[in-house]
Amino acid sequence: VTDSNGYATLKIHLKAGIYTVTAKYENIIKSNKIYVNPVYVGNKCRNVYISAVNEYYNQNMKINYGWEGNLDGYFKIFKGNSVIYNKRINTGSNVSDYFEYSKHDYNYANNQLSVGSYTVKLVADDGTILKTSSFKIIKTPTELSIGSKKAKSGKKITISSYVLDDIMGGCAKKANGKVTLKVNGKSYSANVKNGKFSISFKSPTKTKKYSCKLTYSGNSNYKGSSNKFTLSVKKKKKKKKKK
Repeated sequence: VTDSNGYATLKIHLKAGIYTVTAKYENIIKSNKIYVNPVYVGNKCRNVYISAVNEYYNQNMKINYGWEGNLDGYFKIFKGNSVIYNKRINTGSNVSDYFEYSKHDYNYANNQLSVGSYTVKLVADDGTILKTSSFKIIKTPTELSIGSKKAKSGKKITISSYVLDDIMGGCAKKANGKVTLKVNGKSYSANVKNGKFSISFKSPTKTKKYSCKLTYSGNSNYKGSSNKFTLSVKKKKKKKKKK
C-alpha cells in the first residue's frame, strides 16, 4: 500500500548478497538490484594472515599482516610471555563492498629487536586469537677488517680497526665485546666499543714476518669471527752520530 505521496515501505530481512527487486504499478514495471553487505565485527573477519620470517639482528625486518572485512583488536608481538609491542586496530563495523572486501594491509618494521624467539598475534577485542605466527632474530655474522702491518724491531705498535657487519656491510656500530691478538706466542686484548677497537703492544725484536691472528669474541647479538694477517718486523734505524 502506498502513502499519500505514492511511496511504499517494506521491512524485510535479507542475508548478504545481491538481490533483484521488481516493482509493478498498473502497466509499469521497474527492476533494480540491491546489495546487502555482510557485517564483520571482532573475530568474524576473514582471510587473516601474518607473514613473519627469521632475520638477522639489526637488519630492516618487516612483518606483514592483514585481513578482509573489519577487525577491532590488537596486533601484538611477544618475547616469551612479555608483550613488547601492542598496536590498537580499529577498522569500523561495515564492509564497503560485498564483492570487493575491504582489505586491510599493514606492516611492522623494526631493526631494534634483540636476538631471540618471538610470537606475533592478531587478537580480537573479545580475546579471540585470530592468527599466530613466530620468527627468530638471529645473531649477525661479522668479519674483522685487518690487513698486513709493519713495525720496527722492539718498538710499540698500535693496531686500530673495526668489526664488520657481514650482512649489511660497514662497521657494526652496535657491536661490543673483546678482541684478542696472538703474535709470536703472546696474546694481547682490547675492548670493542661501537664496533671499533685499538690494540697496542711491543713488537718482537727478531726481524722477520710473523703470522698473527685476531679474534673477536662476539656478544649477545653478534657472532664472533677471526682473521689472520702478516706483521713484518724490520730493524730500527740507527741514529747517525753527530760529528
